Amino acid sequence: MKRMWFALLVMMFLASYAVAQSIYVFPADGFRYQQEEGEIVLTRTNLEQYSDLITQLGTTTDAVRASFDASRIAMEVIMPDGGQIAISTSPADADSDAVEMADLDETQKEALRQRFSDSGLYQDCVFSKNASDWIRMTSSAMYGSMPVWQLRYVTLHSGGYLILNSTIIGREPAGADDDAIEGMISRIKLLTPITQAQNSASPVPTAEPTPEPERRENEAMLVITEPAEAAFTGSRVVIRGKTEPNSTVFVTSDAMHTSVRSNKNGAFSVPLTIEEAGSVTFRLRVNPKDKEETIREITLTRVLTEREQLAAFKATQAQISYDELLGNAAAYIGTKFIFRGKVMDFTDLDGNPCALVCVSNPQTGTWKDPIYAMLSVEDAVNTGDVLTFYLIGTGITLPAPGTYTASGLETEVPVADVFYFTENR
Repeated sequence: MKRMWFALLVMMFLASYAVAQSIYVFPADGFRYQQEEGEIVLTRTNLEQYSDLITQLGTTTDAVRASFDASRIAMEVIMPDGGQIAISTSPADADSDAVEMADLDETQKEALRQRFSDSGLYQDCVFSKNASDWIRMTSSAMYGSMPVWQLRYVTLHSGGYLILNSTIIGREPAGADDDAIEGMISRIKLLTPITQAQNSASPVPTAEPTPEPERRENEAMLVITEPAEAAFTGSRVVIRGKTEPNSTVFVTSDAMHTSVRSNKNGAFSVPLTIEEAGSVTFRLRVNPKDKEETIREITLTRVLTEREQLAAFKATQAQISYDELLGNAAAYIGTKFIFRGKVMDFTDLDGNPCALVCVSNPQTGTWKDPIYAMLSVEDAVNTGDVLTFYLIGTGITLPAPGTYTASGLETEVPVADVFYFTENR
C-alpha cells in the first residue's frame, strides 16, 4: 500500500512545505483542529496544493482523495518527524442512544470499551490516561515481512465515532506515538455538527401539511393536507387537499401534467406514480371563476426499500472478473460488483475494519484471489464466514500475503467498500 510508506518518505520533502499555523473547521463532522507549527494538514480540498509532494511519493491526488472518501477521513496530519495521523468519522452502533462520551457514566463507558475489545480486532483496548474520554486501541498486521501497527484513539461525538489513527511501520507503538495523538486531541475542539453525524441514518423528509395562508381578497383557497411526510416507499403516492368546491386543480411537474376535480366540499386527491428514486416537486394551481388564481408547491421524495436498493445495485453492477479487477483497480472507482468469498483475516485501513476476503474456491478447503472489503465498525463479520459481498470499487490497493494469491507472492489487491453483505448466494 503506497500510503503505508508515506511516513518513511515524507521527511525527505517536509522542509520544503513549511506552512503557517491555521485552524481547520469541519462543520459536518463536528470538530475543528488547530494546526501546530511544522505540521502539514491534508484535506479533500487542499490536495492540489501538495500535488508535487504527492507525486514524489508515488501516488496521485485522485488516489489520495479516493482513499479519504473510502475511509471517511476528514483530514490527515503529517507530523514534523514524518509520522501521519488521520482523523475520520464512523457511525456508532445502531442500538446506541448515546451522543457524547462525556455524557456516559462509568458503567456505560466500560460497556463501550468492552464492545470494542470483544470485536477481536484489537490487541488492547483501554481508556487513555491523559485523554480520559478517548479509548486507546492497537492492532497489527504483517505486510510481507514488515509488521504494521495501527494506534487508534476513539471517542463518541454527536452520535458517531471520531477516530484518530496512526500507522506505525516496523515496530510497536511507543510513548512518543501516544504523545503525538494526545497532543492532537488537545488541539481538537468538538462542535455541534450542522448536519447529522456522518453515516448515521438520514432523516426522513417531512412535508408539513400546508396551512391555509392569509389569503388575498378574492383569492381561491388551496391547501395541501397530505401526505404528512415527504418521503415514501413504493411507487404510488397521493396528494390530498382542499380548494373551492367543484373546481379544477391542475398538477404539473417537470415530467407530467394532469388535473382533477374537487367535490362539492372542495376536497380533492391526486394519485401519482413515481418510478425513480429521488425528489420531485409538484405545482398545484386553481383558477376558478370569480376567484383569483392560487398556486401551491410540494416536494415528495421516493425512498428505496432495502429490497429495492439491492435490486437497483444488481441492475447497475458490472460483470467483471477478478483478474480484470486485479489488473486495473484504479479503473473501477465507483463501479459496483458482487463477489462471494471467505473472510480470511482482518486489518485496519485508516480507522476502519477491513476484511481480507478470498473470492475463488478452486478446490475443497482452498481459497484464493483476495480482495479487501472495507466494513463499518458495527458490521458483524467474523473470520471464516462465507458471504456474498455487494461492493463498490475504491480504486486503491493493499498488499495481500502470498498465502492467498494465485502466484504465491505478495500482491497489491483491490480494496472495495461494502454496500451490503449476506449469507445467501
